[in-house]
Amino acid sequence: MKKILIIIVIAQFFSLLFADYKITGEGVEFTYTDPSAENVFIAGTFNNWSQSANEMKKGDDGIFRIVIKLKPGEYQYKFVVDGNWKEDTDNPNKVDDGYGGTNSVVEVPAVEQEVQSKTTEKKTSEGKAVFTYFDPDAREVYLTGDFSNWNPKGIPMTKQPDGTWVARIDLKPGEYEYKFVVDGNWMTDPMNPIVRGDFGNSV
Repeated sequence: MKKILIIIVIAQFFSLLFADYKITGEGVEFTYTDPSAENVFIAGTFNNWSQSANEMKKGDDGIFRIVIKLKPGEYQYKFVVDGNWKEDTDNPNKVDDGYGGTNSVVEVPAVEQEVQSKTTEKKTSEGKAVFTYFDPDAREVYLTGDFSNWNPKGIPMTKQPDGTWVARIDLKPGEYEYKFVVDGNWMTDPMNPIVRGDFGNSV
């Protein structure tokens, strides 16, 4: 009787741990469910396997979520749960990771290219670069980068009714690294798959 009870408890525990992804008009939404986890990040070929670049946000339902804009193609990824690497158990597409385990694989179809090009067009408005960050619960959000000498409160962003924070700034043509400072926490742009450096700066 005790053995049966233990098996049932273990089965119920693992039923609470699962991951998934889906492709939407906003990008690829990854989810990871573990109510007991404190921090979950997603790492993969799209961010040079950075363990801190793309943090997933935990909802009241215990599900960690993140939406990442990815160009059409194939990407490998894993979750980093409280410092431990975890594969996406709900994704049957896997490849050998070279370390005795597997990496999960997501394929973004070419149809996403049209969606991405429309998003890119919104990045410029009236000669200005437009940066957006979605977090309806944030109290204050700042934009910082090499264009502002990484001042954590250099460029305040304005909150829109839908919970999106927006900043429009003048930038000369070129390549820039940046991050968002959300309630004092430095955050990578979850909608930008291009990440550089040990600190996971968006580009």
